[in-house]
Amino acid sequence: MLVYGSYIEDGQAESGRNMLDSLIAALPLELSDVRASILQRADSVAVVADTRAKLGEGFQLYRDALFRDALRFLQEADERTDLDVDQRLIVKELLAGVLYSFQRVPDADEVYRSVFELDPDFNLSAHLERVRALYGLTVFADEMLAHFSEIGPLL
Repeated sequence: MLVYGSYIEDGQAESGRNMLDSLIAALPLELSDVRASILQRADSVAVVADTRAKLGEGFQLYRDALFRDALRFLQEADERTDLDVDQRLIVKELLAGVLYSFQRVPDADEVYRSVFELDPDFNLSAHLERVRALYGLTVFADEMLAHFSEIGPLL
């Protein structure tokens, strides 16, 4: 799966999928449950790899606290039309974190509230844990987490 993910991150998703399909085709028919499991894992790997390919630079800028550069990257990413909902949620969270770091709290709050437009059932704790587990990225420090946990959608 790591090899498949690296193909996607390198912009060679089709080649990676062809390689994976060839490997699956080589499995005997009686291993159909293994085939299904591999395909399910491949879909998960593809989603993570796609996110890393599209947002990895922003993740690194945020990790390195290069907030001016991260702000530019994230503002551009926020305008992209090729991001899925989860990727857009991550962008909004990181952008809110950068703005909060610059003490632009009203702007940070506005950006953060937009997560509820993308996902009305948004759960901050669950999403942050998922981002940490999948991408090794801690989005909010404790102070930020306490602040954003108090913010809900505009009614």
